[in-house]
Amino acid sequence: MATMEAIDKFRKQTGVEVDITYIGTDELRDKLLAAIKAGTPPDMTFAMWDIMLGPLWAWKDLLVDVSDIVQENKDRYIPGMDKMAYWYNAKEKKWSYYGVPFHSNCNFIHVWTDLMEMAGMPVENVPYDDWDAYWKYFCDIQDKLEAKGIKSDGLKIYGLGLCVGTVFDPIFASEEFFPAFDVEILKEDGSLNTSDPKVKKGLVEYLTWLNDLYTAGYIPPGATAWEDPDNNMAFHSRTVVLVMNNTMSIPGYQYGYSKENYYHKTATIFKPDKGPHGHPWPTTARAESFMIFKQSPNVEICEEFIRFFIKDENLLPWLKGSYGRYFPVFKSQMEDPFYHNPEDPHIPVAAQYFTRWGVRKFPTFVNPAYSQVIGEALHSKMIGRVLVDHWSPEDAAEEFIGKVNKIFEEWKP
Repeated sequence: MATMEAIDKFRKQTGVEVDITYIGTDELRDKLLAAIKAGTPPDMTFAMWDIMLGPLWAWKDLLVDVSDIVQENKDRYIPGMDKMAYWYNAKEKKWSYYGVPFHSNCNFIHVWTDLMEMAGMPVENVPYDDWDAYWKYFCDIQDKLEAKGIKSDGLKIYGLGLCVGTVFDPIFASEEFFPAFDVEILKEDGSLNTSDPKVKKGLVEYLTWLNDLYTAGYIPPGATAWEDPDNNMAFHSRTVVLVMNNTMSIPGYQYGYSKENYYHKTATIFKPDKGPHGHPWPTTARAESFMIFKQSPNVEICEEFIRFFIKDENLLPWLKGSYGRYFPVFKSQMEDPFYHNPEDPHIPVAAQYFTRWGVRKFPTFVNPAYSQVIGEALHSKMIGRVLVDHWSPEDAAEEFIGKVNKIFEEWKP
């Protein structure tokens, strides 16, 4: 509704007719790739697949440089958010803005507060200042619920719904956790950092931490076979107390399904303020951006539409219409009362994910070769090597690093 209202407003102001097509995420990726191959891309696009496709298209010189729009709005951006579309063009040998970021997302943690109360361990007592104590808190909740015989429709309730499955959610989760374990696969300039001993050491620590929780029975045994919707389903079925997810779709679902659940039985909470090494760790964020294809015959109109749409009076209603599924990249919009309502147990906390610990760019935005690392689901495979195949964390980390190195050696745009 908010999208169509904005488009109608733009049409009335400019006389330009806008043809917008809504396509599912996976289908959109396939249609875009087919259209580009055929030489008939749309004028402009935005999609979740920005994390892989945007940097790749910039590398191939398929996108219009929109630096002028970003620079006009640079002071409006939350620090770091403007850089989410600062990509490298291999043909022109330069870094520049090839997209205009207009909303963002990251990994959030949600909990069933009523289950925590049943265990006698309320959400107010979560120890955010201690990594080990934080995760143990939810393990203890599981133990106490089990000791009291509390189940969910006859099913055991687990403390931690961490993403250790087969598809993309474990990738987002791993990239969120990597800085906590001092793992940085790429340097700031996009070059590989895998020769740094801290990378393998951190990967081993991360895999050991996950494996210890899994083998101790605090992550559901079926979680290693989870596909992307399954962590959501586990939470909605109340078989996990805590879940991590890479959008706010979980509380968004509860808002539509049960206001009682949304306001009184669930909450979004902070991650630990410090990682296992005792230092703060940034939020790994990603932004979706408007991108204009160079083949478009309507570049100037597209730029006019982007300038129009990102104004507070047009973009903010669109963001609020998603009810927290998408978050602002502009300071003025994040300051809107909608994101700070003390009666809302989710959105105000989630909004602070982008400001409380600082922001780290998703690595595909740093080097498009990393999109192949994502596309081959190497993070998920590495986790599976340990939790399913019973490899040592050292061997799994070594294999992961070797495959990443091979991709970067062979990668071509």
